[in-house]
Amino acid sequence: MNCRKGDIAIVVRLFPCIDAVRKALERDVLGRVVRCVELGPEHNGMPVWKIGEIIPVDIGFMRVKVEAIEDCLLQPIRGVPVPEKATDDIKEPA
Repeated sequence: MNCRKGDIAIVVRLFPCIDAVRKALERDVLGRVVRCVELGPEHNGMPVWKIGEIIPVDIGFMRVKVEAIEDCLLQPIRGVPVPEKATDDIKEPA
């Protein structure tokens, strides 16, 4: 799995779909920053994250709500781990 509960992630890819749906998802979902709130039921055998904010997507005359996203479509945003003990020592160049 890419993400963990509580992670902030970016939607970095989409599943193949028909053009009208793909254009709407590219416009409204791709590149979006989301929070992984909790694991939901699997979709086609893949883990799915319920996200913190519902994303409305307009597809033609229809509006759908994206409430969960498959883990494989997400890239978590994580910083570099900070050591428990910071060192303030400045070493002279050799």
